[in-house]
Amino acid sequence: MHMSQTQPEIAGIVIAFAPHAARSPATAQGMCLTPLDRIVVTTWQDRARLVGFDRMVIHDRDAGDATEVGNFLSVYRSGQAWSRWGFARHGHVVRAWCCLTLADVGEFSCMAEALEDVLEGMAQVATRGRARRVGSAA
Repeated sequence: MHMSQTQPEIAGIVIAFAPHAARSPATAQGMCLTPLDRIVVTTWQDRARLVGFDRMVIHDRDAGDATEVGNFLSVYRSGQAWSRWGFARHGHVVRAWCCLTLADVGEFSCMAEALEDVLEGMAQVATRGRARRVGSAA
């Protein structure tokens, strides 16, 4: 390649992984989001915005947390300071809960299934006594 030629720009997503995560007791107990979970979260960013959620934040455990506490995903409704939904890995399942009521939503086989069920479910809104999908005609 000649110096005057440039390489094509490659678009991509960078996902940071804490180097100490592999040594964490929570990781050993299956309480941390997997690399695949993290990738799925990044692919959901645009879909989440379409249904009214503008932030999806993965919180890593703090040094002061109990050893069984892993990292988790918080999903924030647009313009809100407090998260609306929480997602965490617990072994082979992803658990989802409502942060407003602390009610468990359920256990899912993967992060994609959990996000699909919870966030797409939130796209259903009641209008004039009937449900409609956000963005569809009333």
